[in-house]
Amino acid sequence: MFVFVALSLWWLNAVHGLRGEYPVYYNQSQFSLSGSVGECTLSATYRSYGNLGSGNYIGCRRETSTWESQQEFDLQYFELVEVCPALEYLPAELQGPRQESAKDNLPEELVWRFCSTGTNCPRWSCEASNGTRTNLTYWQLLNATTGEGEYVPQFKVMSDLYLDSSQIPQHEHSCYRCDCQNWFTSNGEDQWAWNCYYYYGLSSPNDRCAAPTGSPTMAPTNTTAPTLATDSPTLATSVPTLSPTIGCTSNLQSEVTVGEYYWDSVNDCQTISYCYCEADGTESCKAGFENIYADPVLYPQFLETCGGYLADCWENTPESIGRLLQWYDFDISGNCQQFADWQVSSANDRYCPRCGCSHAELGGRNTTTYRYAVNDTQYFNCAECNCEYRWDGSFQNNVSVVQGCSSYDTENNNDAGDCQYEYTTCQSGNAVYDIASYDTCYTSKEHETACIFVEADVDGSSPDSICLEGLDYGQEFTTWDCDEEDVCSLLSDTRSGCFEGGFDVPLAAYDCLNNEWLLDDHDGSVRLACCDPLVDGNNCNNRTVEAYEEDVLGSCENSGFLADYYVNSRLCEYTQRNIYEVTNDEKLIRLMWCDDEIRYEDYAEDLAGNNTEKLCELLKVNWQYYTFCDCNHAKFMLRALEDRSDDLEDVGKRSSEVKAAFSHGSRALNLAWKWMEFECDEEPVVNQTVYDVIEAQFSCDFTDDPSGFRTESAARTRFGGPCTWLNMVALAALTLLHNRHSSSTMWMMLSLLAAVLYTCNAEFDWSYTGNNRLGECTFTGTTASDTSQVCEVLSWTEYEYQNEGVSWDVLVDACPELKYAGCYTEDQQIDQNDLLWGSETATCPGCPRCPCSNETDTVRYYVDERYDLDQPSTYIFRYCRRCDCVFDSDFDAWGWDCNWESTQSGLSNYPYILNDTDAFCIPEQGPPTPAPTPLSCMTTVEQARRPWTVPGFTEARIAIGITRPGPPTPAPTPLSCMTGSSGTGTTDVTSAGPSGSTHCYWHNTTIDHYQDGEPSVCVLDEIALNLAIYGSNGNSHPICQVLAGDDSGCFYAEFDMKVQAYDCALDEWLTDSYRVESTVHCCNDAPYCNNQTTIDAVNVDDAEVRYQYNMTNYTYTCQRSSRLEEYLNIELGCEYRDKGVDSEYNKARKCRGGITKSKPDLCRQLENHWTWNTKCDCDRGLFFSKYLNETYDAYQNAQFVDDWDSTAWDLWNYNEVFECGFDSLEQGKWFCGGVVRSSIVFAVWLQLVLLALFSI
Repeated sequence: MFVFVALSLWWLNAVHGLRGEYPVYYNQSQFSLSGSVGECTLSATYRSYGNLGSGNYIGCRRETSTWESQQEFDLQYFELVEVCPALEYLPAELQGPRQESAKDNLPEELVWRFCSTGTNCPRWSCEASNGTRTNLTYWQLLNATTGEGEYVPQFKVMSDLYLDSSQIPQHEHSCYRCDCQNWFTSNGEDQWAWNCYYYYGLSSPNDRCAAPTGSPTMAPTNTTAPTLATDSPTLATSVPTLSPTIGCTSNLQSEVTVGEYYWDSVNDCQTISYCYCEADGTESCKAGFENIYADPVLYPQFLETCGGYLADCWENTPESIGRLLQWYDFDISGNCQQFADWQVSSANDRYCPRCGCSHAELGGRNTTTYRYAVNDTQYFNCAECNCEYRWDGSFQNNVSVVQGCSSYDTENNNDAGDCQYEYTTCQSGNAVYDIASYDTCYTSKEHETACIFVEADVDGSSPDSICLEGLDYGQEFTTWDCDEEDVCSLLSDTRSGCFEGGFDVPLAAYDCLNNEWLLDDHDGSVRLACCDPLVDGNNCNNRTVEAYEEDVLGSCENSGFLADYYVNSRLCEYTQRNIYEVTNDEKLIRLMWCDDEIRYEDYAEDLAGNNTEKLCELLKVNWQYYTFCDCNHAKFMLRALEDRSDDLEDVGKRSSEVKAAFSHGSRALNLAWKWMEFECDEEPVVNQTVYDVIEAQFSCDFTDDPSGFRTESAARTRFGGPCTWLNMVALAALTLLHNRHSSSTMWMMLSLLAAVLYTCNAEFDWSYTGNNRLGECTFTGTTASDTSQVCEVLSWTEYEYQNEGVSWDVLVDACPELKYAGCYTEDQQIDQNDLLWGSETATCPGCPRCPCSNETDTVRYYVDERYDLDQPSTYIFRYCRRCDCVFDSDFDAWGWDCNWESTQSGLSNYPYILNDTDAFCIPEQGPPTPAPTPLSCMTTVEQARRPWTVPGFTEARIAIGITRPGPPTPAPTPLSCMTGSSGTGTTDVTSAGPSGSTHCYWHNTTIDHYQDGEPSVCVLDEIALNLAIYGSNGNSHPICQVLAGDDSGCFYAEFDMKVQAYDCALDEWLTDSYRVESTVHCCNDAPYCNNQTTIDAVNVDDAEVRYQYNMTNYTYTCQRSSRLEEYLNIELGCEYRDKGVDSEYNKARKCRGGITKSKPDLCRQLENHWTWNTKCDCDRGLFFSKYLNETYDAYQNAQFVDDWDSTAWDLWNYNEVFECGFDSLEQGKWFCGGVVRSSIVFAVWLQLVLLALFSI
């Protein structure tokens, strides 16, 4: 049975993990530092959609977790290094020790300037005691001068692993330098701290950092490499010769890496070369355009680099090459690196040639327009270009060049002739109901391309995990376009007709926060209508959706090919991309789907042993993630063309175009270089080139058949969230499996089940967010922990969509006007399709409206009740809404427009509110009913108030048999005490009366959390003992009288204090323990008897307080005190625990600003209100009453009445109006702790009895 219980508890925590444990396995966090020094707060935010953004995340629920850690509380060093990595650049022996102290492993040797990142991050202090700094001035130190002292910078070699912008791993080694500098902190203090920064790159972790020439010998560093870095060995006094970094040099560009194409020149502009840097650093360069064009390696990349400048001079012919002009040929400066009259933004602007055109063609004009074929790598882009006449004012450098090209056809052009045609056009755009006006797309001459209309729908109802509505094309996809891939020709010989197909596809999204796959199988359908513009005319697809549905889509031919095409082209990227074919490593998968940071320490051991297996696996994962869908689609299209080879004339050419469209050459090249760098081949390959690696590892095998989308069978699927249905099922099943004769087991299981049911009360606040096209209007629901007292703030966001049928509860919560206007009651609602959602040509314009008739409808009124438990005056708050029938152009229809008219609330209005009188709002009901005769409780305060006491302080003590005598009322006795936070102030007080003081005191109280994990409740910075460190102890708060009586003494306590915070998202209390240690000295035997330095009796055995007055020595050995523990538990912890109010009241006050959705029990809310506000004062008063005599009861009564008299009388007045039957104040209805029922009274008094017995 215990196994079953453990398993069920594991299920309860499976989604979010254990609250209060720092999620160290996440590394896609967004970190920030904020706050003020001493309380700097680090925030780490984790999201279900990682750092890739939410744009393409298709999970229906999106979750965010924000973890906060605070300096001087729970901020740990490993967290701080995440945002301030420069801390680790200092050699380890100069860093401060990791002290197991109250600061939880956060070193005390850090100097904080601001709560900020970057150069304002905290730094390690550097003091003369560590031998690294002497008496240099700030400016001498900056200038590295010597004379007064010795300036000794420190160096450290560190290795790093990171993903570049293409998520390809890069392994680098760097030299970091640290200088001890004068660092002015935010509080004006002049402190010294290590400023560590990047110095230069290294080719190997075994390379040494170079010291500045003439520097003294540096301090030796560790010989053992730490986890995160490789320490440098002892450095020489002279600069060592650094190992050269493999690469190439250029006179025109600063750094050239292996595999890079670049420009070079030996004599500035006269001989410009285009080059390629070989693997061994050898330069392969060609000067002269005829030589560049003739080089099979340089020419393709040259076209890609300069294609936009070459216009129609791209072809390798004497005529084209002869028209090329170097930029400096016609620039006024004659310098290829500086130009007088042209803005140059890049190296290609400077060095790429331009295509000249004939002067004669200008005909005396400055510009004219020509049509050219602009080359783009392998195929033509057709463009309209200008031949622009350039001159410098002196006619010495006159030249005309092709400029300002504007493309008009970028597809299927094999030679320049393909650009000389009168092209056909199709209507192009996306909408749901109507195309309105959209751009024109172009067909080519060679391929007579059809015009198309596509209508697709995926699922008819919201699935559990995957929602497509948030994507660009949404769950319902409608478009008009050119048939860019000529799909129509694969369906029909005439490129016309209507086709449809149904599909089922397993979609997936990776939840980066809960570390699991969200999986759903989606059904869907797609319909495609084709027309031929050469037959049916340009823009033959210029029809509305309604026209297509009426005239075309009703007779579509079924096509499995069309369904497969749609799934492959549109939905592949929302699958697992068959990633488990190349890896089972969840960490590598997260790197792609979540944009995690790759961590060097995860691979340091492998890299040290030249074991790069995991990094090589990551290269394959990268290729699979980015190219699987494109490669699979190319294979699909190639098989389709093969199947139609007997019917189509240009299959060969179109197959070549499909292969060419797989454009991942740069990624393949970069991955191949890394493959060789990491030595990924199991066996060395002789004379291997980067192209060999591309062919073997990073290419698309077009001879293969396309793959089906596979889902990893072991992948975890979502079963969590704020409401976990699987938990209920599992626990119910376990309950049935228990030993039916074990009643205790049954109760245990039922309790667990009840706990699960309780966690399913998380409420979402819904709002209309629109954003999508009409038909997919979006409604967003959010819930969050919503309190600063929770260390880990969780939030969820859910979505519902118009086309899937939004529930009325959600719809009315987001758009309450539907209720005001009469479209919704709890018993009856109109059909949602009859609501006004917007005009057919618009996107979602706003909340849907209730329709009305301008002929028969005029005005409607609605009384809307809101319930706010923050104050009795707002328990019921009524709003009058007036709705007018108006024409709204956004909806292109008549609809109800509702606005606020008036409000009814407060004590004087409750007689009408409770009688449901709506006359204040609805004119038809006539004038308001005259007010009833005022109740006696509603007279002036002076007339109504009667003296009252707090039944409970004295009575509770006597009733449970505690008769510990206190001192008689003391005569006034002067007492002089030290006061303040440092004991430097003084005060003279008397001992008599409620404002008197019987003792001087000091206290030394610390509160901390445990070292073995992050806390779940963050209230330490809010908790404070309401006593100065030094002072006089007053009779209204007589803790010294409780501890020492008439005498003096030293007392201590150490205990674990329970604290709680309510998590609104999880709808539950989170519980934590803080460690409290306190030492208190109370004395009245001499003036200023508290004039000592405080001591810590908890951690010092037999600690004593000693002092002397009038030749008399006073010594008090500190004693452990249960009373002090009891007092501190109330004083420090009461406000941070469940006060015992109703759960709905607690939730309203903690989570919703007092708002509750259900009509409250008014009398019960008065009880809750009193308990919520007075419980801690009551507990404190009962504590003092338990241990002291009636004199102090009177003091407590006086203080309590002074604090709560006004509140009590307010509640009494509402008690009269609400007819709650609370007879009088004196009879105990406002007993401490609230209106106490008999069972609760018994339990409370029994607890007091037990506490009293243990304290005697």
